Amino acid sequence: ELGYRLDLFHIGAEPAGQRALARALAWRGIRGVIIEDMPLDGFRLDLDWAGLCAVALLKAPPCHEKVHVVGSENSLQARVALEA
Repeated sequence: ELGYRLDLFHIGAEPAGQRALARALAWRGIRGVIIEDMPLDGFRLDLDWAGLCAVALLKAPPCHEKVHVVGSENSLQARVALEA
């Protein structure tokens, strides 16, 4: 009804996958991104962040300084305990 839907994109660490994702986002007019899981340490998404609103779930490692991270308080407490 509101014109929103979720699409799932799988990309690898290769730059070609990130370029394909950037093209798909632009072509579809997607302006919001939820990053759910990125298990690669030190991985950075190389996208044009100026045109995107992006949020990563707490279990995803930071992938760019412009991506906000959200999660429940319980998951934050578990992460802090594991890092201590």
